[in-house]
Amino acid sequence: MALARVHYRGTPILVLDEPDSRLHAESAQKIVDRVFGLTGVTVIMITHHVSRAERCDKVIVMGEGLVVEEGTPSELLERQGVYASMLSGDKKR
Repeated sequence: MALARVHYRGTPILVLDEPDSRLHAESAQKIVDRVFGLTGVTVIMITHHVSRAERCDKVIVMGEGLVVEEGTPSELLERQGVYASMLSGDKKR
């Protein structure tokens, strides 16, 4: 529904909290692909699936209510910090 509203209303900002939760893998991937296919919209995606962040322009990693790291996915991987360790753990699952 949120994606339809963006198209219908021309919403400039879309905030999604775990947009693919409770969906089976195929449906979840379709939703995520559509979100990343949006143009002219700022999307803020809150997710525990760290691998989703690889496609983002900017990533903010939170821990205990504080910003732990922020930057592009490649910058965060180079730092070998929290994001990099979370991503490698997410891919092993």
